Amino acid sequence: MVEAARKYKRMVQIGTQNRSSPNVVEGMRKLKEGVLGKLYMGRGITYKMRGNLGKHRPRPVPKGLDWDAWVGPAQMVEYSSFHHHRWYWISNFASGDVANQTVHDIDKLRWGLGLDTHPTTVMSLGGRYVPGDEDDADTPNTQAFLCQWAGRNVLVTFEFRHWYTNSEADMRDKYPFMEQNSCVGEIFFGSEGYMIFPDYASYYTFLGPKREPGPFKTMANVDAAKGYAGNYWRTESVPHFRNWVAAIRSGRHEDLHADVEQGHLSCSVCHMAKISCKLGRSLHFDPKTERFVNDPEADRLLRREYRKPYVVPDQV
Repeated sequence: MVEAARKYKRMVQIGTQNRSSPNVVEGMRKLKEGVLGKLYMGRGITYKMRGNLGKHRPRPVPKGLDWDAWVGPAQMVEYSSFHHHRWYWISNFASGDVANQTVHDIDKLRWGLGLDTHPTTVMSLGGRYVPGDEDDADTPNTQAFLCQWAGRNVLVTFEFRHWYTNSEADMRDKYPFMEQNSCVGEIFFGSEGYMIFPDYASYYTFLGPKREPGPFKTMANVDAAKGYAGNYWRTESVPHFRNWVAAIRSGRHEDLHADVEQGHLSCSVCHMAKISCKLGRSLHFDPKTERFVNDPEADRLLRREYRKPYVVPDQV
């Protein structure tokens, strides 16, 4: 996709809208200005009450649905109502939650830590536990992973869970996310304190051993719209769309807040974690060749087997 966007001079904006949220942009600037001193770690979390997918019960394809096109490059299966209910938990179609909400969090962690290449080491474990051990989904509902980058003395960790859990850094209890009973966000750790991004338009800084409040911005500082949905649309999506249109007019992909290359780098972290979890071992990656180091077993999992005619060509 990156090669195609560059070759045909197309502005491809990725849906990591946090990069266009004024408050998030300000928080990231504070990190780069050194408000936390020397950064050494970033952690992302997604704790959501997901429930389970249910059982696969084949039924007739609904009228008006082109099932062949919907399945696309995946392997053909019989239609089931759960294909329209979190289909991304089924490995035939997607990678599960490790490449869902996680991509947004990893993108912010990379952004804040200035990580503009692929990690060189990824370690991940996880599985499908309660309550998902009783449904027909086949991707993890609980997973954790760690990543390191060559030449950078920082650690990135991430964890997601689908059932009852604690909060972390008060992000659910004191700084609630848009969804009830959820705890989603990122934490940056530095030599002078830590900073949290508990939603899509806020950041809070805590300094020193007593966690003294530092710079912060909340959704309330952006506009007076009532309710999270209104704020979310105004503070993230609208600026993101405007940035895309502006880049189309300028013809410069450098003007995009979330260029396709940034999306590729963030998604790749998630897919590496998926592969590590599937193989049950740590992996080492070469950012230049975009292949695993002396690991053909892992390399085979870098792309799916496409179902014809929905084949992505090697040459764009």
